[in-house]
Amino acid sequence: LKSLYEDYPKLIKKVNGEFIFKIFFLERSKKKKTQKVSKMEYFFGLKENGADTMIQIYNYYVSNKQKKHCPNYSELFKKMNVTSKNPCILILDNELSVKEKPLKNLLNYMGIIDGCKIAELKEKCYLNSTSNLYVATNPLVNELKECEIEDLFEEAVLKTELNGKTFEKSEKAFNDTRNYGKRALSKYVWNNYDNINFENFRPLLDAIDQIVTKYNH
Repeated sequence: LKSLYEDYPKLIKKVNGEFIFKIFFLERSKKKKTQKVSKMEYFFGLKENGADTMIQIYNYYVSNKQKKHCPNYSELFKKMNVTSKNPCILILDNELSVKEKPLKNLLNYMGIIDGCKIAELKEKCYLNSTSNLYVATNPLVNELKECEIEDLFEEAVLKTELNGKTFEKSEKAFNDTRNYGKRALSKYVWNNYDNINFENFRPLLDAIDQIVTKYNH
């Protein structure tokens, strides 16, 4: 967004050299040393990592799931005549063709198995689940059948060496003595965004932009 900010004024703006995001990112705060769990996990069951967090968020939108301590806030607010001001967007890697992957598991849990809905997600990179809750995913690139968001970067970025280490996204193949992971890559991208090509990210950013535009009209 910082690199392409001029093309997405509804999502970000630049004022006096400073970027101001118009969208907000959920920060799953880490627990403090004196805490057994983080506040997000204690109050909402949202753990720091893990795809189950997406399912847990969805649980607060429905009443017909076998779930514990997850009130249907969406229905509750409707009864109070309170409308959500903004959409809530769950962004997952595009692994639709692979069973037991987060996106496929989430869609199955939501009951989204209709071919038309799946085709819509493939075409638009997003779909509306319920109320103000949306699911978005990155596009497929380089003829890949499944695509993690890191795959959207050019090969030169993924081959960048940091402190003598190379990038490895696979947890099974990762070796701490010779590899760095996704967190280190994200920090590198954050610090060097003005020298990186983000064209492959446009379909995902377009999807977010369309969601925000449609929801606010």
